[in-house]
Amino acid sequence: TGFTRLRPTTLVVLEQFLVPLNIHVIPASSTPQPFHDLNASAKFDFKLNDNHTLPFRFAGELTTLWNSTLGASNTISPLPGPPLEWSDINHFPSSNYAIRETWVISPTKVNEYSMQYLHYKKNDYNMNCTGPTQGGQGPSLGLTLEQCLIRNLTFPSIVTKNFGSGGWNDYDEEHVQFKDAVSMQVGKHAFKFGGDVMWVPYANGSQVLTPGSLVFYDDPNVIATNTTKYPLGFATPGIVRTMNLSAQTTPTFRTYGMYYLSAFAQDDYKITPRLTLNLGLRYDFFHNLNQSKLENNRFYQTLKTIGSPFGVLPHASKLDFSPRVGFAWDVRGNGKDVIRANFGMYYPVQVVTSYFTANY
Repeated sequence: TGFTRLRPTTLVVLEQFLVPLNIHVIPASSTPQPFHDLNASAKFDFKLNDNHTLPFRFAGELTTLWNSTLGASNTISPLPGPPLEWSDINHFPSSNYAIRETWVISPTKVNEYSMQYLHYKKNDYNMNCTGPTQGGQGPSLGLTLEQCLIRNLTFPSIVTKNFGSGGWNDYDEEHVQFKDAVSMQVGKHAFKFGGDVMWVPYANGSQVLTPGSLVFYDDPNVIATNTTKYPLGFATPGIVRTMNLSAQTTPTFRTYGMYYLSAFAQDDYKITPRLTLNLGLRYDFFHNLNQSKLENNRFYQTLKTIGSPFGVLPHASKLDFSPRVGFAWDVRGNGKDVIRANFGMYYPVQVVTSYFTANY
């Protein structure tokens, strides 16, 4: 069975009402949560000639966390029986390769071209309440789905959590980016313009299954001792505020030809030796909304069937223009006191997993 480590202040309530549910309680003021982070980087600068330089950079990281979801105050969390001690193990490997070419076209004009590749992964192995556990986190508890459900309880001051019923969190994503920018000085104007394309050829993953959860109106000691409000204790009808039962199909998500496009132009106009005006405009197009499999989403299908006004698919906007304006005023003309002000509008990238989940 799963073991739990809790603050001693909650031990009296837990021993009396949760140990009969076969949830063993081990009082502890802390939970071991080791963290390993391995980083590596390298950079090479090549000067091809007086007008061309070519830097190359590599960066890699491997992060590992143990028991990362444990440790919240007044929370009952599972740990496997000895000799195993980890509730979950998280692996986060990532790597990035980037190259940039700087071309000095003339004393007043420079072009910078760059491209990079990014690969990010995540594997989060949790304990499993019903079947075999992935990642070597001890044997499964061998319980039914209903028995798993009563181990995910929420009281006003005590919460049990982290009892999964299948699968594990994983994520795998690749980015390929091409970017170009030109800077030029023309009289009192310092112009800069360019754009970039980012292609996401691969991004998918899955999420851990949970049996659901039960939310109660009162703490377990109130339910068990207040015979006026709860004459049958935990068997009293109506003691549950909400009950959530999760479908036992592993939620998955992935991209289908996702890409981002952007372009920008800006001008630093030196109106006087003490006053500089900055004007800029940016355009972005986020293709992640235009996904061919969104129509398989269960929420969308249900809302469309009942004729809800929300039963429509989102589409990527083609009007994401971001203007900005600002100024810098050198009050005394000596560079020591400068007043700056600016205004701008920006469009961030949406959370991609909100649109790629296929099995919900």
